[in-house]
Amino acid sequence: MHDVQKNKVDLSILYVEDELITRMTIHKILAARYTTIYLAQDGKEGLEFFEQHHPDIIITDTRMPVMDGLKMSQAIREVNRQVPIIFTTANEDSEFIEATIRLGITRNIIKPILLKDLLATVEEVANKILANRTRATEG
Repeated sequence: MHDVQKNKVDLSILYVEDELITRMTIHKILAARYTTIYLAQDGKEGLEFFEQHHPDIIITDTRMPVMDGLKMSQAIREVNRQVPIIFTTANEDSEFIEATIRLGITRNIIKPILLKDLLATVEEVANKILANRTRATEG
């Protein structure tokens, strides 16, 4: 039996997106590269997944019903300042950008999302996490 997990990076990612087609498309791409992908359709559900599973990386839309990505990220930052959070957003206004800086958001990817940009960002963040894990086990 072939081990499909063998060539995947051992990281968990929480992807929060209200648009179903986008959520499923990005899930398929991420699931081909990373071992665990959690999906949420709004910030409230995303926060619940975060509290239950403590993912290594969070990718979130900013405009969603129930709870937006900014509010979800604020709640996450109250308990975890370290987890990388990547925003996918169409919002480029200065107040929003300032809020993301204050929250320590890792990166803003402007919509429409170019998959190569998203994957490059996730890979960059993943490499930093893996390097930190290696240092922690060696030291």
